[in-house]
This record gives sequence, C-alpha cells and structure tokens, in this order.
Amino acid sequence: MSTLVTVLIGNEVVTGLATVKTLTPPAGATIAIIKPKSAPIRWSTSEVPSALVGNLLYPGDSRQFEEDLSAIRFIETTPSASLEVTYYS
Repeated sequence: MSTLVTVLIGNEVVTGLATVKTLTPPAGATIAIIKPKSAPIRWSTSEVPSALVGNLLYPGDSRQFEEDLSAIRFIETTPSASLEVTYYS
C-alpha cells in the first residue's frame, strides 16, 4: 500500500475580488485549499463568475481544488471579500 504525502508549499491572500481573479500558485502546487475570510465568494472553472453566477462558498467553509489551479476564477458577492489560499504539492 502506498502512502500519499502532501507538502505545504505556500500561502496566498486574494483581495480585490470586485473583479474576477485567478490564483497564482507557486511552482509545484497541485492542491489548493480555498477559504473565504469575511464574505461569500463565487467560483467557477467553466464560466466567468459574477455576483449571481458560479458556485457559492461561504466564510467558515473551505474547498479543496486539484484541477488546473490557474483555471479557477473567483469574484465576491458582497464588497470587501477576500480568500485565504493554502497550496500543497
């Protein structure tokens, strides 16, 4: 049996979510855990999110992404939202 080992390789706080933002993962990142800090956000990998379009993620919740990390797009649903992102390899 093999054991999966993940290594913490970086953190990022994404602000300015009044416009659509993407992640800037460090080299080697294959996993990102996203946590809204103060307000809900919407995210999408297939369409441009807006305040009304995309998947909702609320403060206190988190979402793990293992897809193409640079393809995930985010936008706030209310002013002053921000995201805390932790990257792993």
